[in-house]
Amino acid sequence: MVKSHALVEGAVTHLLVASTDDAPLATFFQRAQLNGEGGKIAAARALELVTPWQVRFLRALSPIRNRLAHRATHFNFDLAAYVSALSADQLNELVLNLSLQDAPAKEDFALTRHHVEHSCKLHFWMLMVYFLGDVYRTAKWARLDREGAQIDADIARSSQAVIDAIIAAVERGGKFESLSTQQKEIFTS
Repeated sequence: MVKSHALVEGAVTHLLVASTDDAPLATFFQRAQLNGEGGKIAAARALELVTPWQVRFLRALSPIRNRLAHRATHFNFDLAAYVSALSADQLNELVLNLSLQDAPAKEDFALTRHHVEHSCKLHFWMLMVYFLGDVYRTAKWARLDREGAQIDADIARSSQAVIDAIIAAVERGGKFESLSTQQKEIFTS
């Protein structure tokens, strides 16, 4: 669970860095804690980079990780034993946090509860893989959006250069030969 948490936290950091493309913010995000008011989850939520189910998944994973990371007595941690020791309210909260739906229907809740109670390790792993895929896809789209904005800006500059070259040609009596070398390159490239 500790390694899983580290992997998930690294993915959230990557998402924040990829979506902001700002060196000082990247340094901040790399050093920030995952939880808390100034943490990575809060930043990702404010930037609308994570979905409610992703936040709930992190809420389910973090307490277990903290329990293991801060107590040296949990070398042989058993997730199934942990889940079976939860009170009914704690189990219901865990099931809600491990659901992909914001408000699962009764049947979906029962199915998720069954999975958590009988194959909790597999359920965590499947959600973690889904979480990581979702986060890295979002990070890639954020990078592509930034690159697309840069391409749009380059096209706008090139279009303006073409317009300037046409205006210059018209002002010279429509003679292409009188254009500058740079303006001729625009037409021939």
